[in-house]
Amino acid sequence: MEETISRYFQTLKQQSKVKYVLVMAAIVLASLGFVAVVVLITDDKTSLLSDIFASFIGFAFLFVSALLVTWRLHKKEDQIKVSYRNQDMWNHYVKEYRHIIDLHDSQAVVYFDPLLQMNKYHSKHIRVEDDPTAFFQLDSFIKSHCGTLLEAHSSSKTLDSVTVRLADFEPATEANGQTATIHCMRSSYMAHLLTNRALDYLIEGSLSIRKLYENDAKLRPLRRSMLSNHFGVNALIFLRNGEKEDGWLLMPHRRNDATVAKNSVTASMATRLKMEKHYFANEYADRMTADYMEHVYVEDNVAGAMWVTTDWLKAHPARVDFLGLSRDIYEGGKPTLFYAVYVDADPEAYLQGRAEWDEKEKQKRETRKRETSAYRLGFPQFSIDEMDRIHIADWTTVRMQTVWAGHPRRAIVPEMDYHDTRLDDAKLTFVDYNGRAYAYAFEQNMIANFLFLQEYEKQEA
Repeated sequence: MEETISRYFQTLKQQSKVKYVLVMAAIVLASLGFVAVVVLITDDKTSLLSDIFASFIGFAFLFVSALLVTWRLHKKEDQIKVSYRNQDMWNHYVKEYRHIIDLHDSQAVVYFDPLLQMNKYHSKHIRVEDDPTAFFQLDSFIKSHCGTLLEAHSSSKTLDSVTVRLADFEPATEANGQTATIHCMRSSYMAHLLTNRALDYLIEGSLSIRKLYENDAKLRPLRRSMLSNHFGVNALIFLRNGEKEDGWLLMPHRRNDATVAKNSVTASMATRLKMEKHYFANEYADRMTADYMEHVYVEDNVAGAMWVTTDWLKAHPARVDFLGLSRDIYEGGKPTLFYAVYVDADPEAYLQGRAEWDEKEKQKRETRKRETSAYRLGFPQFSIDEMDRIHIADWTTVRMQTVWAGHPRRAIVPEMDYHDTRLDDAKLTFVDYNGRAYAYAFEQNMIANFLFLQEYEKQEA
């Protein structure tokens, strides 16, 4: 009975937070009404009121305690289900996965396995072998612990969808004409939540998915991996500053109910490679291709990531540079495709485009009279990013703030202090278009994207 009631309230909260609040308010009012009736029909009102008051004090204490515990778990959810501590990565994996980036006179450490790094001065190519009929199957142990693993995401908004899985990878070599081969199949976002994104969540005792399936110092080869391993898409979108293409970087602010990087800044586009047909142009509806992976998917989603209309983007065309592909170490080898996007507009033109988009959306809301849940889901990236918090950062001011606790003037040197846990308290600092300085937590893949961009632009002798 208790489990059924708990499941009802949990489902209600996921479906509509407004209805959840209204139902809870109705229960409280009904309880108060019941108490009032009891008081009215009881002779010894003083003693009864004293008992009721004591009961309410106890209830209020338990309620506040539960709220504090829930808030704490929500705040720490990302770290509980996946470890993003560089010390843990250093202790677990080989040193080759550790990379140091020099970013505008600052340094940071990030962990990934670079499968393919493109360079604009030297040609490399990709070939995609796709099998849309092959679908990833969860291991029997994971299936039997689905309920426990889903608890890891209790404070996150989860919507299932078909995703593209990296089944295998063949690197570019001289022998194959500098052509890398990417083998794809299908998976689901739910499988991702049960594997890569719950990698360190404790299932039984000290047992976790990482300890069970990724316990070696090197990642399992893709063809033997038991994880979902769907493609993430990470793109840096730049605006012009005069003649300079990369004067300004757009950085969205992630919502508190995202499955990762809650209340943190991320790359301009940080999503998954979707396979639903309504995301695809007709020619890509049933299969993954190299050109779709290299630029078409990002081109089709730039307007949504920027919160502008497609007409505005046509007037300010974007160029997409494919930077490469890596496996994310923090999430057990989840692949990420990296891009840089250069939009032919300055910040003022972009802000005007945002205003035009917002005006059109207001007109739609007035036409529909009310904002339904289905309509809300139609917003670009509505479920993960805050619409009004896209930072327009001066790219030259973006730095990593990694300092010793209690000694703000002593910057951490990653080469010396790689094992120090305080590296995990690093902030991304920047100055925005209005001259305001910020320091925020960040998603690690964005730092990897910075490094891939540097490698792409590096002119070799």
